[in-house]
Amino acid sequence: MKRLRSTLFVIALLLLGSQVMAQTETRYWYIWLPDDSGTLVLTENAISLYDPAWQPVTTRSVISFDTLISLAPDGRTMLVRNGTWEIWDIRTLQTVRVLPIDPGAVGPVWSVDGRTITFRDAGLVGTSVYDSQTGALIRRITGQFWASALDMIWSPDRSVVAVNADKLIILLDTNSGLEIKRIALPDAQRMSILGLVWSNDGQQIALRIGRKLDTQTQQSVFQYDLFLLDVGSGSLTSLVQSVPDYLLDLLWSKSDSELAAITNNEILIVDISSSLVNRFVLQSRAFAGARYSQYGGQLRVGYSKLFDTGANQDTTSDVAQVGSSEFNGLIQVVVPVTTLDRFAEIAASCNGPATLTSFDTTAQAANAIAAQAQALTAQLTALPSGAIPPGCKADLLAIAAALEAQAGDP
Repeated sequence: MKRLRSTLFVIALLLLGSQVMAQTETRYWYIWLPDDSGTLVLTENAISLYDPAWQPVTTRSVISFDTLISLAPDGRTMLVRNGTWEIWDIRTLQTVRVLPIDPGAVGPVWSVDGRTITFRDAGLVGTSVYDSQTGALIRRITGQFWASALDMIWSPDRSVVAVNADKLIILLDTNSGLEIKRIALPDAQRMSILGLVWSNDGQQIALRIGRKLDTQTQQSVFQYDLFLLDVGSGSLTSLVQSVPDYLLDLLWSKSDSELAAITNNEILIVDISSSLVNRFVLQSRAFAGARYSQYGGQLRVGYSKLFDTGANQDTTSDVAQVGSSEFNGLIQVVVPVTTLDRFAEIAASCNGPATLTSFDTTAQAANAIAAQAQALTAQLTALPSGAIPPGCKADLLAIAAALEAQAGDP
């Protein structure tokens, strides 16, 4: 199976292209800015920037929904394909410069310092590195896999590429282009790799696996598994088996302590010690992107209005319902891990005052947890402006509210 992972928008377009296009509702795709300062929303003919309260900041027309976006490491600019490859200012959506790079190139990847951008060449005939200021070709990366139409996922430090070879994961050195190692799936006859995601520290790779079941009929039936690959040792570990629904996306939490697996019906929050932490019902609209908040206290799942088939019906008793909606109900916001420990961890990560980090996290009784959550909310509300980053405060308030609501459930 040969696939190319480029951006969320390419995937969404392929999915939408298989549907009946008689619908006339606006379709949306989302890019959350890493510092939680806003959200870029792409429609068929425009890109818009919204602030954290979902108030419009600015908008700009685009040629078509073939547009691709890749945020630059500097947090101020982004690469946009809008007929040509251009660098735009994120806040104003104005063109900073035009790059003379073939518009047919795909899968842009910024270097960590932002000085270069690597593309898969048009026609998937190779991989090339360009200067991000001038668009000048710097070098071509040569080797067996750099010119093939396979998923190629770059490590956070851009030193290694993980190639999805369907039954194998192949690790490549991005400087020499040479193979480092290859790891085979444990059951190559029945398993196929659907997607790879690097952890934030670059030490592990999460794998979405499709597994064909043995049946008495000719029709193929699949279930889905999650595996972890230790990059250093090359060992594969089964994390979750027999998920019945197709895995649309997989995201690492900011601390690499858990994974958010999004299926056709649910959001599964799974810790890497293999225990299920939480489950949330997925809304019924077409999935259009997800991202953890800057400090990892919230998970945002975006939807398109197109192909709404009605509300999902929850038939299980252990699915969490605590959450909120934004952007006219198209953004589902959930608190992945609702514990006092998680509250304290996030408060410490943004240098919160001692009262937000050193309280007793061992409370077990529902009334004690609710009382602690109320006290923490009061402390957060009383903090002077600028005492902690706005994104951290929003995460902590969301966790406290979820703790209180959870404690109040029968």
